[in-house]
Amino acid sequence: MPEDKINAAGSRLLAALPANEYRRILPYLELVELKQGERIYSARQKIDYAYFPTTALLSLVVLSRNGDLVEAGIYGSEALVGVSLLLGADFSPFQIEVQIGGTALRIKAEILRDLCGKASCGLLHHLLRYAHTLMVQMAQMTVCCSFHTVRQRLSRWLLTAQDRIQSDRIPLTKEIIAGMIGSRRPRVSIEIGYLQSAGLIQSNRGFISIVDRQGLEDASCECYRVIKGEVDNLLNGK
Repeated sequence: MPEDKINAAGSRLLAALPANEYRRILPYLELVELKQGERIYSARQKIDYAYFPTTALLSLVVLSRNGDLVEAGIYGSEALVGVSLLLGADFSPFQIEVQIGGTALRIKAEILRDLCGKASCGLLHHLLRYAHTLMVQMAQMTVCCSFHTVRQRLSRWLLTAQDRIQSDRIPLTKEIIAGMIGSRRPRVSIEIGYLQSAGLIQSNRGFISIVDRQGLEDASCECYRVIKGEVDNLLNGK
């Protein structure tokens, strides 16, 4: 693919690389379309490709034996999907699904490992720093699902999704959001109604638009600020 199209693809994680490391990985990236509902990895599936989402939003999903699911991690333009490759594993321990369709840059697993194993370790250091950020996110989301209200979890999720797709309009149904925050659709409908009546969001069929971001941050728990702070530090090189 022509380099100018790759440059315009929008991975904030890749954009934060040192220029020489960015140029080194660039020829191996392929821009692909990801469709809503597509499963990138099943649990314990061999990883053939790693992904750098650009406009797509993906979720790390944990399933219970009876089929209930909850989101344990979220991936957007700040992310690498396939972190296990950096940690010596060939298989994904979790299921990864596309929640909002869009584009991503993908790279063959063996090529990414080879690039990370070169004498220059800038790429590996940067991606391992992302792995740290992902672990903080997963731990904080565990706290959130255990101790915070559905309204707080919903507000946190909407803010996090907005940050990753860089849009105030989030194309998701209430059913999908309920699964992502570990709640039931009727309760999510009630909380969406509350946030809408408070003037924080606007809910239309299949879409939720954020109207008052500061108000939504106030309705969220501290988990949003913790996760956002880690991502900001990563992308700012701290």
